[in-house]
Amino acid sequence: MADLDEPDRLRDVIRSIEPDHVIHTAGRTPPAPDEDLYRGNFWATIRLLNALRSLNRRVRVTLAGSAAELGQVPPSDLPVDESYPCSPIEAYGRRQVG
Repeated sequence: MADLDEPDRLRDVIRSIEPDHVIHTAGRTPPAPDEDLYRGNFWATIRLLNALRSLNRRVRVTLAGSAAELGQVPPSDLPVDESYPCSPIEAYGRRQVG
């Protein structure tokens, strides 16, 4: 097991497992303070991706997100897909987008 706040240990665990696919659903949600959202959602994801990059091969990664990344979407634009521009208005959404 590895903590996403410990990049060296995370890299060692990733190298020992050598995954082909990672589903990343870890993170913080409101009402966590902005700093915790940033550390737990943005930086944790960066550390995970860097650890996977250390394998020097392709690894499929599935990242979880939420509608908070989109901000307010006018009803006339619904439904949206992955190409819809992100415009988060709260800290939670901004921390997912990075």
